[in-house]
Amino acid sequence: MDKKKYARNVPSLREARYCAGMGADLVGFNIAELSELEIQSIAGWLAGVDFCIIVDDKELDFKDLQKWADCKYFDFNGKICLSEMFLDEHIPLASKVFEDLAQYHVIDFALQTWEEAEEMFEKLS
Repeated sequence: MDKKKYARNVPSLREARYCAGMGADLVGFNIAELSELEIQSIAGWLAGVDFCIIVDDKELDFKDLQKWADCKYFDFNGKICLSEMFLDEHIPLASKVFEDLAQYHVIDFALQTWEEAEEMFEKLS
């Protein structure tokens, strides 16, 4: 089975549109880096990709995260979880089912330059 392409920490519409055009399956936005309005605006321009909200321990307020319920996935500390399971406060965090990022080809804009990300997408295409 082929690994899915995950564009992680996408910083702007330019990169998000490029990733979608290059066949990314999943585009991740970090709520510590982008505002809710910025993420919604970028997501409104994209089609054909799933969205992921990136959170870490410091942002783990399930009531506040409910506004992202329409998003298909959450990336919590580098692990992917379906939104409805992640946001369910009745399921303890330790019991939630996560996928490891090793199951994805990860293009991380927080760790790579634009040129490196471009090169990686070209290799995967």
